[in-house]
Amino acid sequence: MGGGIWRRVRQWFVHELAVDLGTANTLIYGRGRGLLVREPSVVAINKYTGALVAAGSEALAMLGREPRDVVVRYPMRDGAVADEHLTALMLGAFLERAGVQGFGQRVHILVGVPSSATDVERMALQEIAQRAGADRVHLVEEGLAVALGLELPQRNGCAHMIVDIGGGTTGVSIVSAYGLIAARALGVAGNEMTDAILEYLQQERGLLVGRQVAEEVKLELASALPFVVAGRKRVGGKSTLTGELEEVEVTAEEVARAIERPIRIIVNAVRAVIEMAPPDVAADIHQFGIVLTGGGSLVRHLDARLREELRLPVARAERPLEAVLLGMARLLERPELRERFRTNSPSPAWAETTLSEDAAPSPVIPISAWTQERPRRRHAMRG
Repeated sequence: MGGGIWRRVRQWFVHELAVDLGTANTLIYGRGRGLLVREPSVVAINKYTGALVAAGSEALAMLGREPRDVVVRYPMRDGAVADEHLTALMLGAFLERAGVQGFGQRVHILVGVPSSATDVERMALQEIAQRAGADRVHLVEEGLAVALGLELPQRNGCAHMIVDIGGGTTGVSIVSAYGLIAARALGVAGNEMTDAILEYLQQERGLLVGRQVAEEVKLELASALPFVVAGRKRVGGKSTLTGELEEVEVTAEEVARAIERPIRIIVNAVRAVIEMAPPDVAADIHQFGIVLTGGGSLVRHLDARLREELRLPVARAERPLEAVLLGMARLLERPELRERFRTNSPSPAWAETTLSEDAAPSPVIPISAWTQERPRRRHAMRG
């Protein structure tokens, strides 16, 4: 009974939180309290004073409709911190929304970190969490967190592959019961698909639309298998020729063609990681297959596309948007796992570099083979 009383007293004075600080969304879990915050990773700032006007859904609602003294920004970009000050303001607002601030209270945070993050970026993330109000900060590799959330490492001692397609990056991780074996990152993910739709509508249909509209088109019509799905959507925007308001009908087939390039890059990047893996690891992956997580994995038929091209079992996580947070929640609820799965384990020599569509050719598989074409200049309409 004494231990139970102490745990209740500790929960009153010490808030233990897990934070998934993503490019598109931020989720916060409280030990013994469950999911506390699920908000878009967006802030609205007064352009003259720098003061925080809004964060999360309220800030996102202003995007494209900002008052003249307000700017809306995404503090995270491509899975990393783009603006430390704005990220600290945003995280502080979310912590306050989670109800963890009060007299005499301490805040201990687990923060997910992409495998591609440098030592400088990891230190910056810790400082941001402290500036936002955390007293103690620990970093957790996102790929390992996903595996823990799915309980993959506990099933056997074999290697398992996780492909986490977020907003800014696609992380490819290989884990086992002994920890993180390897982790690679690719700067192509959900945002690249949205950009491709924006570019297609402008260049092929002569229509300028907002980013939120392109995101809705992606969610409703996007497919990783062209010509497999049917569907259409009326989309409104401004004509590139006349500047007048215009509405066009976009088909699922068009959207599939628009996002084909980022889909192909992701598929070939996963193939490259498998080909570079040691024989025993590759054999495990061929046996157990791949698990997809992240918002980008929700694109229809992406699992079928990977299954068809790689000839491997591919499954989507039951809760792909919360996969990282679920793993960190397990670490919160079971502190003995934190020491077992250390976050800063070095990767083996075969998995040191970051995957990039613009990288120099690999001795195993040319990076140019991932795209089959020269990279096109991205249409810059990001807010």
